[in-house]
Amino acid sequence: MKRKKFLIVASLFFLISSAGAPINATRVHGLSGITHLNLGDLTDESVNEYYKGVEGLKGEALQSKLHEIICDHTSFTYAKTVDIMKITDRDWTLSPLSNEELVNYPFEVDEGIGDPYLRLLYGEQYNGTENAVKWSENHTTIWNKEHTWAKSHGDFGESRPAGTDLHHLIAADAQINRYHSNIDFGEPTKNITQRSDVRGNLTTSSNGDNDEGYKVFAPPLESRGDVARALFYMPTRYFNFVSTGEPKLIIVDEFSGETHAASASEPGRMAWLSVLLKWHKDDPVDAYEVHRNNLIYNNFQGNRNPFIDHPEWVDMIYDPNYEGEGASLAAGSACTIDYCAFSGGKLGVPTPPTQPEEPSLLPFDLGIREIIVIGAVAVVLLIIIIVIFSRLSKKQQKKVTKKATRKAKSTAKRNVKSSIRKSTRNRKK
Repeated sequence: MKRKKFLIVASLFFLISSAGAPINATRVHGLSGITHLNLGDLTDESVNEYYKGVEGLKGEALQSKLHEIICDHTSFTYAKTVDIMKITDRDWTLSPLSNEELVNYPFEVDEGIGDPYLRLLYGEQYNGTENAVKWSENHTTIWNKEHTWAKSHGDFGESRPAGTDLHHLIAADAQINRYHSNIDFGEPTKNITQRSDVRGNLTTSSNGDNDEGYKVFAPPLESRGDVARALFYMPTRYFNFVSTGEPKLIIVDEFSGETHAASASEPGRMAWLSVLLKWHKDDPVDAYEVHRNNLIYNNFQGNRNPFIDHPEWVDMIYDPNYEGEGASLAAGSACTIDYCAFSGGKLGVPTPPTQPEEPSLLPFDLGIREIIVIGAVAVVLLIIIIVIFSRLSKKQQKKVTKKATRKAKSTAKRNVKSSIRKSTRNRKK
């Protein structure tokens, strides 16, 4: 009897709690159900099968269809995402896993294989090196979770699904992340302050004001395309207002405002669109980005970032001047771990760049060719100067030698004459 009452009460609770849920509500999962990690990467055919139905579409029609495909995904609590990043943001070269270790991976064990090296967003100066960051290092001062779409721009906070969506929530260098704060992404042209990462390396990241006079933040060059594609994902996934945790989001080409809440009549906003379009092209998709997209799809959320799979769709949706053809799923069109036409062909995991030099004190920039020419001219001038000094020295030596010889001869003559005179006097005496 007690069991029947419990089942009745539980059923009523479930019906009441789910009565107002939207039809595309995300499923909330813990990590205990993940018993085997899938590290595989999808083929071109598998990727294009996932997007079946978008052929020929562009503009809002393409964005709407992509939203239908990617919106129904599994979400996790914000607290769980830090453990998930042991896999999604892992440095697979420094911290590989064997087939046996993929079974019942110890997400909640913070040592051994549960404490991997990470490949951090904004950490390009030390990723993959002896200074790489381990997961167990301080989650506030060394590395943390970067909401590439600032959570205050829509005010979804850490609520799921938007606040915990792994396609825009990325493990990042804590220092550079703090400089981002909730400032719009852009390229500063005035009042520029170049930023250093948490390991003390000077980066190509900076804060400042753009040409329009608004404060903007520019991440390191090597992260800009990753950031742009994460942001392009968000308005496509969060295409309609459903709730505070699932708002409507848009990218604008104007100041987006400070903290603002999204509502049924007001979307959350981020800027600057024209800059993000440029970054998307300047820093194309790489192999690590593709693999992270596959890890999220295979093991956690079950959805994909279409702008990593098909970077060419960015212009079709977000470029207001686009007049080309619609989306294609032709063979070889998707970005896979091996090949991406948008990125120029075969992909490779990027190597850590050299540390940028301190800003030049010169009022102009010199290229490598100019530096080589100036160096060659300096060497020639130095040789000429050495030869001239060498020749001058020899002439001086000759003058000194001649003068000394004449003086010696003159002295000798005087001595001889003096001796003769003395000899003559003695004879007379």
